[in-house]
Amino acid sequence: AAASSLLPPAIASLDLHLPASACAVPSTAALEALVAHLAPTLRDVALEIGDCAAAAFHLVSTACGPRLRRFRMRARGPPMRPGAECSGLEELDVGNADDGSLQALAAHCPKLRRLSVLWPQFSLPGLWSLAAGCKGFTELRLPLAGRPTAVDLVAFARRCPTLTVLEADAMLIFDQDALSNLAAAAPGLETVSLPRPSAVTAVALCRLAARAPALTTLTLGA
Repeated sequence: AAASSLLPPAIASLDLHLPASACAVPSTAALEALVAHLAPTLRDVALEIGDCAAAAFHLVSTACGPRLRRFRMRARGPPMRPGAECSGLEELDVGNADDGSLQALAAHCPKLRRLSVLWPQFSLPGLWSLAAGCKGFTELRLPLAGRPTAVDLVAFARRCPTLTVLEADAMLIFDQDALSNLAAAAPGLETVSLPRPSAVTAVALCRLAARAPALTTLTLGA
């Protein structure tokens, strides 16, 4: 608390990375004092301080309220449940989220535009809630394998006309038909990064280009 009082109060962005050793993880009281000191101007927060993501998010969002625009903390732990205090949130990058997390985002974070989840546990109902509640949503990034399925993502894209970026590099199944259906469902896509579909043909790629004229980046991984 004493150290945090030495920081200038007009800080808008906090990026706190500490070693993984237990002795380096700040106490809840220390983190609370730091955030409370910066809260009047704090808008962007990125933390790498252990596996207390849900608790840290609650602490930060409660202190900052609707001023909070971006929060990043990729850690394991219980899925987050954003509340009404997060109404200004535009970007969320977290380790864990389920259907309840997406439903809470839809209910309380109408300005959300970008979501990245390292270990996704959500399915189609959560995605549909997100599309219905966050009308300006543009980017969904799922860098590791897990739920949802390719069919779920196509159905989500169909209900999210503002979607421009979709990254799901480690999905286990994303075949050529799903790729074609995705382009038909979301013609505004600009960036797509997916596992390599089996037997991609030139015809399929031409069809993709025709259906998604805004596409500028296509990555089909191994």
